[in-house]
Amino acid sequence: MTEKRGLPYGSVERGISMASTTSARAHVIPAVYEDGVLKPGKVLPLKNHEHVQIAVLPKAAWAQALGALLRRVHARSSALSPSQIENEISLAAREARRSRRRR
Repeated sequence: MTEKRGLPYGSVERGISMASTTSARAHVIPAVYEDGVLKPGKVLPLKNHEHVQIAVLPKAAWAQALGALLRRVHARSSALSPSQIENEISLAAREARRSRRRR
């Protein structure tokens, strides 16, 4: 296991199959930059020596962007009735299930 980066990366050694946990989607995780090393706040579902792209966004900037997004969503949804919102959520859930089945 590798400890230098802040957390143990030996998922396979701990009995977790990397094939079942690795996915092509992005992961948003907390991390700390300490002594020149970016330390993830949780074990990542990556293979040893796997190359990744990292987008660094300070937590305050992330919180500000999320807050702005939530304000836009709330402003749009305030004009809708609860039943309209439920219908939209149901449609989106069905679309997501269909999309997953096609993969």
